Amino acid sequence: MLNSTRRMAVNRRARFAVISNALISATSFLLAVAVARRADIHEFGEFTLAIATFLLLLGLVRASVTETTLARIADSAENANAFQKVTLLSLVAGAALTAVGLIWDLPYFTVLGLSFNGLAALDYVRTVNAALYRESSSLFQGALWCFVGLGISGISLVVYIPPIVVFAAWAVSGAVIGYGCAIAGRYGWRPSWSARSGDNHVALFFAADYLAGSGGSLLSTSLLGITAGPATVGAIRGAGTLLGPANLISGTARSLAIPYLTRARQSEVRDEFSLAVRSTIATALISLPLAVGVCLIPDPVGVWLLGDSWDHVLPVLPALAIEALLALISSIPAAGFRSRLAGAKALRLRLITGIPRPVLVVTAAYFGGALGAAWSLAGIAAINAAMWWWSYRKLTSIDEPQERRN
Repeated sequence: MLNSTRRMAVNRRARFAVISNALISATSFLLAVAVARRADIHEFGEFTLAIATFLLLLGLVRASVTETTLARIADSAENANAFQKVTLLSLVAGAALTAVGLIWDLPYFTVLGLSFNGLAALDYVRTVNAALYRESSSLFQGALWCFVGLGISGISLVVYIPPIVVFAAWAVSGAVIGYGCAIAGRYGWRPSWSARSGDNHVALFFAADYLAGSGGSLLSTSLLGITAGPATVGAIRGAGTLLGPANLISGTARSLAIPYLTRARQSEVRDEFSLAVRSTIATALISLPLAVGVCLIPDPVGVWLLGDSWDHVLPVLPALAIEALLALISSIPAAGFRSRLAGAKALRLRLITGIPRPVLVVTAAYFGGALGAAWSLAGIAAINAAMWWWSYRKLTSIDEPQERRN
């Protein structure tokens, strides 16, 4: 009876987390559609470059603070302390984005810089609630931003609104909701970095691991804006926009898997590796139809969604669909390393492909354009998937009971 109740709670939490992230993904998707339909490929490229940089910085905050909180299944005091770290990091990152936007006259960067603190607050509160505390609150927070964002972007599809105005409304509304959620949760806003023994090393390793992994993909995309031009960035990120539903499942799965695998290991009666395999199969079966469906979008629909950018996006869709599925397959074992706070081991794995990734992608783009960059990303993702599962099997076998191995 107890196990049945526990499974129901886990399933409810998973459903709420998926729905909440799906709502956020839908908001981001319609935002990209609204900008793509009104902007040429060069402005769309600037927009996607700003989004890629924003996601890179937000991912660093999440990896260094949020995922450590999830791995420790933090109490309220640690939760509040973690939020103060998020405040500190997001203020620094926001200032950097704002400076870049003002110095190089990039309005999308400026808007994100001014909104980054509130958006980071929303991401932290929503993620922690979804994985550890009040999953219904996370769903409400995601639904609220979705409602506002869909309204803004939807209106722009009917009435002409400059893309930068639509973008600003999306970013500012998310920041305001983030501030409201933090105030409602009685989080302290004082930026600080006080950590228990070992947390600084874990945060550093997780941040470096993120940069070498999924963050490295975003970094590669950002470098393409410098070396290959905004049209190439627009094609890569435009395909990423259409593959958003598959990517959100990957991100949700990892956030939920960290505390889930921690609890499984603590119970000493569950096979952690088998649970990870089953979780991966379940999420892959959900994502596969989404990825295939995106590749089969008819031209009229693609043009309606992305305007003139569709012709640039279509050729790279199959390669990036494969990359999205492989990233999902890698996400569960990566979560297993995080649940064990094995930051140093995870970083060593990431560096194998993380260091050469930007060089390979930029080189492939130089010789093969957006299509070359897309297939290089898919190839790197395949190596990552094989490497993560092989290493996770070794990691879990160290403390696996002898009778289970037999």
